[in-house]
Amino acid sequence: MSHSFENLFPELYPLIASHIPLHATPQTLLSLAITNRHFSEFILPLVHQCLILRDENSIMKILHKISVDSAFSVRVRELHLICMGSISKKVDAFDTIKELEKVVAAGALPNLHTLGLRSCEYESDPDDHPNFWAIVNEHCRRLRRIRLIDVYGVEYLPSKERDFHWLRSSGVFQIPDLSTLSFRVANANLKDQHYTSFLSTLTPWTHSLQTLSLSLSLDIWSVNQPSEAMDFWTRHPNLESLTLCCADGVKCFVDSIPRDFLPHLRHLKASYVDVRALAPVLPQLTSLAVHDSINSQVPYLLRSVIPGGLPGLKSLYFVRGRWDKNAVAEGASWYETHDGAFHESKEEKKKEKKKKKKSDKSDRNILRDYMRSIARGAPNIEELGFAHVESLSGLVEISDVFSDLRRLKRMYYRMHFEDGDNPNEATIAHVLALAKESFIPCLESVTNLNDDIPYTVSRILRDENGNPCEVVLGTGGGMEVGNEDSAFLFYYPNNVTCSID
Repeated sequence: MSHSFENLFPELYPLIASHIPLHATPQTLLSLAITNRHFSEFILPLVHQCLILRDENSIMKILHKISVDSAFSVRVRELHLICMGSISKKVDAFDTIKELEKVVAAGALPNLHTLGLRSCEYESDPDDHPNFWAIVNEHCRRLRRIRLIDVYGVEYLPSKERDFHWLRSSGVFQIPDLSTLSFRVANANLKDQHYTSFLSTLTPWTHSLQTLSLSLSLDIWSVNQPSEAMDFWTRHPNLESLTLCCADGVKCFVDSIPRDFLPHLRHLKASYVDVRALAPVLPQLTSLAVHDSINSQVPYLLRSVIPGGLPGLKSLYFVRGRWDKNAVAEGASWYETHDGAFHESKEEKKKEKKKKKKSDKSDRNILRDYMRSIARGAPNIEELGFAHVESLSGLVEISDVFSDLRRLKRMYYRMHFEDGDNPNEATIAHVLALAKESFIPCLESVTNLNDDIPYTVSRILRDENGNPCEVVLGTGGGMEVGNEDSAFLFYYPNNVTCSID
């Protein structure tokens, strides 16, 4: 540790802590605090200031400690919890908000500055806790930041209640002097004009609100015509993050978007048809997730549609479905050879007539071509994710194509199980081989985005020369870029392509 860092004024440590990605703040501060006695003296108190509780057991233990240990509770400034129990009908089911309400009502969180709630379920009833925000307002007078992520599932409300009157009557808007509000509602509908009324409820905070984060996540919705959706986009030019998961393949954008369209957009998750329509906007993105692509459409987009590629992109996720030799969509039969030449051939890969040989050898050749073009089209990505990997051994066989990704730190894949009698040993062996044979100097971890939460993470250890020497299995979250302010890096099960947040 640098001696100059130890000589920093103690007042600077909280400022440094505030710039650590939220999801990594507790463990980062704890690691720093145990470095030596000097850091322990000044940083250990900061560890208790920011609490992120990811499971029922942790929530129960920490809320109990807050309620009985006043010396501990007065240090808590920031609290982020997973909301459990809203969907269960069992009388004795654990209810996060109910338990938190008891602690707040007892006056155990007098110095709380930030409160974050995220639902891990598909449904929440605002009437389950009608007095919660009134109690928070009464006992947490220093509260200035609120983050509500999918806590209220408006898709389950009657249409007459989708004007957010239930949210206004909840009491959250009576909390004075808020400086930051992060609010995300899933399954909104562009045709539902009631969402405009949501902004009118912010009037009491106009004198204090410094940051308003409204992440738009539209899940399984539809419009009649792309022009109908365009009216919505033009009315909201300041969107920075956009997640679209449209029904029936309906396009959300016209083919020729206007100049300076969505100039502040930095994070996009959408189907290929919408991503293709937004091609002129893509160079400004920091993160991109593409689902519902056919064959080689994603590398075609990065290498042919956008000749310069996306050198500014830091995070890329895509879903590559099974190869369809009969696909006729634009870019479906496109491929790039090793020398960088582009080809369009509907007969490509048809030469293998025997099914067993074709399903094995042909697919691996396609995967190599695919990944090579991805690496060339987005050379500076720090994290790469892709779904439906048949085997890690297949990635190891094409590991050399990743060597151009000199800044890649994290790789994500989606596979339900690893072959063999001992899947953990197989995963460790394959990830270590991938790290060694790809020659990616910065690769830190390989994560399986399966249905098990938290995800299985293979962390790569290196020797003094920077060479991979060991792989350690653990647990962790999903993709990080664009989620620096997120406390929880995981997604809804079976909905990974639409909820990479």
